[in-house]
Order: sequence, then structure tokens, then C-alpha cells
Amino acid sequence: MSAALLPIPSNLESAVEVRDFIVASLRRKLIGPDPGYPAVQWSSDASLNGQEILRPQDPPRYRYAAGILFPNGVTYSGAMAAPELPETEGVSANDGDPAGPPEREVPNEASADDEEEVEQSFTFLPSSMGISFLIAAGTGVRVTLKWATYDERNLPGYGAGQPQADSKLWFRKPHLECIQLSDDDLKPGSHPEREVFRNDHGAILNLHWISRSWGQSGERLVTLTMLHRGAHEVSNQACLYQCSFNVECEADAAILPYPERVESNADEEELSLRLLYRHKPVFCSGAWLLPTGLRTAGHALLARSVRSGNNASFRAGTNCNH
Repeated sequence: MSAALLPIPSNLESAVEVRDFIVASLRRKLIGPDPGYPAVQWSSDASLNGQEILRPQDPPRYRYAAGILFPNGVTYSGAMAAPELPETEGVSANDGDPAGPPEREVPNEASADDEEEVEQSFTFLPSSMGISFLIAAGTGVRVTLKWATYDERNLPGYGAGQPQADSKLWFRKPHLECIQLSDDDLKPGSHPEREVFRNDHGAILNLHWISRSWGQSGERLVTLTMLHRGAHEVSNQACLYQCSFNVECEADAAILPYPERVESNADEEELSLRLLYRHKPVFCSGAWLLPTGLRTAGHALLARSVRSGNNASFRAGTNCNH
């Protein structure tokens, strides 16, 4: 990656600082939010101050590539229709190239790559994200869910004098929900589901969890999942963006190292990684997950919480109120 594409500040002194800067920049571009252009929000509601506003031609479903939960049952072919842009008088889609797009010869027989591309068009888009972790019996957890929605609204004065002056922009609204799950909620065999959020555009966010007995000491292997239970039709307002969550144990409890597969079932690469990171136990299973609040108990390393890694650095605790 060249410095022209991603200017690196000169005040970064170590390789770790440079890496964290690059990771944070990539997350802003791929997951969001990335406020600044064309404007940011300023409102009597302090929680919206500084929030992102996207241009009409950059709807959130196309602006970001990860961290999105789509309505249940949506496929790639059903979600990737080109965004509708306001028409500008005297400008056509082919004005940049008078000859128009080049024609492509269609082969008589489809190749293996073509068949794979067709199959991918029928692949379902992600409508859930989850995490699995191990805790001792008698332990409750606090789950913090974060996500955002985007509403289409006019911005007074934007595009004045331009043909697209009446176009609506996309205003980001952050959401946060804290849910306390007690020891009774996490009894083995339970798999309830709780609605957390819904809007008028078909977005429905549920929290689902499953608890299973594990080991001889009565530990519990818990899986928490954020589920989009909305309708099959997809729209920018029906999707949930920048989804993440944090799971934190009660007072003196801790999250235990995640159980590994028995060595007889592990391949050479997995055995090599176990040796290389033998002093760095895994505390959870899922995508982009990090342990926080690490502490030792005898010779064991324990974690206070685990969270999805949408931030560049580790941090313990949350800003939730009980």
C-alpha cells in the first residue's frame, strides 16, 4: 500500500503504532463509519453529533463491505442491483467512452470459473454473527450489542444549483443495547431468543443463545448470536451496519480458555499453531474476536470479557448502565 493511498502520520514512532493506524483506517473504509465528507450531523440530540452523512451515490449497502447483517434469506443476486442515482441532463452512462463498453465474446460452453460465479450469485448474504465461549457454572454475563441504521433525508443547502439538489442523503444513527443474562438464563439446554430492535423498514434484530454442559466441573459452553430476522426483501434501511458486541462476566467470574480439539483430530498446521502460541490461549470462537481484561489465576490465564474486534486496540469494560 503506497503512502499516497494512505498517508501515514509522521508522529507514529513504532511498527505497532503504524500497524494499528493501518488497521483502523481499513476498518473505517470497509466497515465504517467514516464521517467527514460531505458533512457530519449536528443535532439537539447529542448522541448524533459528529455522526456520518453519506452522499446519495454512496448508500451504506454499497459504501461498506463488512460488518453488515442483511435480512434473512437474501442472496448476492438479490442484493447487488445497481443503486439508483439521480439523472443528470445531457449526461449518459457512456459519455466517458464514446465507443461504449467493449463487447465480450460469449463462449459456447461455460467454464468452471463461470459455473462457480453463477453458484456464488445464489449464496446467501450474512444475516447473523456469533461468538462461543466457556464459563464456569453459576456465572452470568452482560452482553452489549452495537449496530447502526441509515435513514434517507434531505440536507438543506446541499447541492444547491445542481440537478441533484433534491436528492436525499444517508444519515447514520447508532444503537446500543445492554442485556444481562443470569445463571438461570444460561442453564444447559436452553436456547431462547429475544427481540432487541426493529424499525419500519423491515429490520429486526434478535439475540439468540445456546448453553451446553462441558467438562467434569460443570462448565458451560455458551454461543451468542446476533440474528437479523427481517423480511426477505433487501433495502439500505432494512440492513444493520457496523454490528459488534461485547460479552463481560459478572464481578469475580472469568471467561475460561476455549476447549481445543483433541490432538488426534488436529492437522499439522493446527498443531504447529498450538506450539507457536502455547502461551496465548484462545478464549472464544467466532469472527474478529478479542479477549479483554486478561488476568492470571495460579498458572491459568483468564479473560474478563470478549468482544468483536471492530476497534484497533484492546480495552476492558463498557459504557453501559445497569
